[in-house]
Parts: sequence; structure tokens; C-alpha cells
Amino acid sequence: MKSYFRRVILGSLGAGALFGPAVFSGCAVSFSPPGKVDALRVLAVTVDKPYIEPIPAEDCAEDPEKCTVHFNMEVYDAYGVNQTGSERTINILWIGGCFNPEGDQYSLCIFPALDLFDQASGALQEAVENGTTPEFPPGLPIGWGKQFSIVVPDIVSSRPKPSFGPHYGIGYVFFLACAGKFGIKEADPSAAGNFPIGCFDIDTGEALGAESFVPGYTQVYSFSDGRVNSNPQILGVTLDDEPISEDLDQIPVVPPCDVLSEERNQAASCSREDPFVACTPYEIKVTVPEDVGEVSPDQTGDEGQQLTETVWVNYYSDRGDFDGDIKLVNDPQTGYYEDHFVKWIPPSEPGLATIWATVRDSRGGSNVVVRYVRVENP
Repeated sequence: MKSYFRRVILGSLGAGALFGPAVFSGCAVSFSPPGKVDALRVLAVTVDKPYIEPIPAEDCAEDPEKCTVHFNMEVYDAYGVNQTGSERTINILWIGGCFNPEGDQYSLCIFPALDLFDQASGALQEAVENGTTPEFPPGLPIGWGKQFSIVVPDIVSSRPKPSFGPHYGIGYVFFLACAGKFGIKEADPSAAGNFPIGCFDIDTGEALGAESFVPGYTQVYSFSDGRVNSNPQILGVTLDDEPISEDLDQIPVVPPCDVLSEERNQAASCSREDPFVACTPYEIKVTVPEDVGEVSPDQTGDEGQQLTETVWVNYYSDRGDFDGDIKLVNDPQTGYYEDHFVKWIPPSEPGLATIWATVRDSRGGSNVVVRYVRVENP
């Protein structure tokens, strides 16, 4: 089985095909924009140490926390809420422990991941069927639930120093969020980017689609010079320049927008009014420190000036619509960019709208904040 998967996957695997939604569609076809959360979505995986210092094995043994990296997932089941009125039980599996694959190719980590999955499959099946937390065999770098931790040893010294550029090591961790049970998929040589672990209905055994299954991966780096990278700091979120409170009793209240959801995402046409003109739009903006972009150690500008990391924000909402969902927050050369807000129009029906802002940097750091806006008839 493994050799067959190897031929299929290595021959056709691509990051976009494996882990991203389809990005092409006919020009006249309606579709939900990336910022609209209408299925099971992993909105962010935050790593507490995107860059971890290389620490000798003996020091790790004395203080394992020094070498431990923690992961936290922000996930939301909009499909379950829309279909049944409540989120479904989402099973979350982490598979780690793949360091320094040849050429830094994450695809070469899939086969070690399959071996780990095979060792854990018995515990997984029992846990999903009984609705309990699986008890994995000791020592396996496998986790369950929204949080996961893994020990990252010195992954730099075991790697030859390159002739140019920084001396670093890299580790990959896979994550899979599934509204069902996990299992091995039948490989299809005609399907580019086939990932061998799938998500299946607990009762019928039928394979579940993208509305119920999200596979992905994240990375951890370690550099010989001990450089670190902090996650971008988030101060809050504003609506029309007013802070949105974390207290549900203090959140802003806005009226619905009369334009129905099925009319909002249609192709542009001269025969219909722009929803952002027909409705009252509100400016949504994540607030961050102006020095949110850290210095990038290996990057300098044309005049030798030290550049900072690129920082951007992805906005998401389960209700209502944005005029865009990604904005630049920090430019490597010019620095902080003030106008990183988006315009949002409320849904046509009253209710509670959830808004997420995920701030990311170009060196693997990320942070996420969640706020709510109440939509009520006047």
C-alpha cells in the first residue's frame, strides 16, 4: 500500500490541491468568498514558538518544556450550525515528529505520518465510536483535541551547514479536523493531491467532503544562531473605530441588511445594485501595535536598510459579508500600514454574527481574535 501511495502522491502532490479549497471558478458562477465561513473551517493554528532555539538533548531531558512547542487550533463548524442549529462533534487529530525531510518537502512526511496513524488507529476507532478521548501508545507524537504539544530536539546540528544562507532545521506537524471518523482513503491516481487519510461518516462509512473535513499542516523552524520569532500581538477589534467589547452584553448592535445572501455573491452586473451601496457598511479593523512587524535578520533593502517581516490579516465571518478578506498590516520596506480595515455588511436575518481576525507574519507567526456583533431589527 505504501509504495502505491508514494507513487501517486509524489507524482501529483501540491500544497494548494491537498490543503486548499478550489481557487478557480467560472466567471458567472456564484461562490462564497474565502472570508465567509459556511463549512467546517480551521481559521488558525497558532504555534507558541514558531522559531525554537536549538537545545542540546541533555538540556531537554532536564527541562522538557524548553524543547516543547505548543499548538492551538481555532476551528468552527458553520456547516453544522447552518444545518442543525448547533456545532457537530469535531474530532481533531495531530500527527507530528517529522523533521528535516529531504529538500524540506512536506510531502515526504506523509509516509511517516501514515506509520504513526497505523499505530494509533485502534485507539482512534475506539475513541470515536465511544465518544471518548483516545489513549495512544506511549511515546507517539500524536495528539487529540484543539491543543497539541510536541518535543522538538536540536534539529539543526544534525543537518549539514549550507554553503550560503542561514543554518536551520524544520519540523512539520499535520492536523486533521473531521466531523466523523478517520480512516485510510483508497488512492485515486487520477486525483492530484490525494491525501491518504480521510474522514468518514461514523454510521454509513461514506467519505465526507470539504464541508466536514479539513486536513492541513504547520511548520516549526530552528536556527543555529538562536533567533526567535514572536507571534503578532493583537490589541482588539473595532467597528467604525469603536472597540468591540469581549463582553457579550456590551457588543455593538446593528440592523440587518435587506439584500438576501444568495444575491450578494453573484457576478457583477449593471442590472443590480452593489450590496455595499444598498446596505449600510461597517468598517471592521483589527488593532495591533505599530511595531507589529519584527526585524527580518536576513533581509535588507536596496540601500542596505534592515527590513521587517510582512504582516497581514485575514478576516472571517459566519454571517454577513466583507468587501475583501485579506489586508496588508506591515510592509517590509515602508512599515506599518494603517488602513487595514475591511467593510462588512450584516446578514439579512437577525442573530449573532461571529467575526474572526487572524494576523499572520511571513515567518510563520500567527494570532487570532474573535468578536461578536448582534444583528437586530430596529
